[in-house]
Amino acid sequence: MRLDAALLGGSVAGVSVGHAQTVADTVASPEVTSTSANVELALGGTDIPVDRLTATAPPSSDPPGRTLLPVPLAPVATAGVISGDVAASYVDDATCPPAAGAQRAIGTAATQLAGLSVLGVPGLASTAAVAASTTSTTTRLVDAPGDGDLVVSRTTTDVGDVALLGGAAIVRVA
Repeated sequence: MRLDAALLGGSVAGVSVGHAQTVADTVASPEVTSTSANVELALGGTDIPVDRLTATAPPSSDPPGRTLLPVPLAPVATAGVISGDVAASYVDDATCPPAAGAQRAIGTAATQLAGLSVLGVPGLASTAAVAASTTSTTTRLVDAPGDGDLVVSRTTTDVGDVALLGGAAIVRVA
């Protein structure tokens, strides 16, 4: 979920609640970084993560998932519990990560948000409330015909139903 504030056509502030990212770059150090964050704040163009769980490789790492710090957005919004889970798998250019079927995960990140309510209006519970949502990203090697593999990245976001004007209208997200 993202909330933005603009002034004179330029971004003044923005907040992304529930953020997941995987970066794979064999010329960088570390080569793989997977991150799950409770929130990414942008103030005047500067991003400031509030709490995050990170896995890097090499060496491969898979820290236990955990609940991230609550996001203090009052009085504009109220965010439910946010949890994250990450993993990174990379040894070197000549060694592939372990296979699961025909795919080998290099990095994974997932962030789950229990729900989000935006700005209450007198007489209504909120102007908008979003049910539980998940953002996940995976970068993996996929077997390709011949000598080589494909690097495939996929990001998905599953958004729960959206209740508008205290439930007067419900948007079912499929």
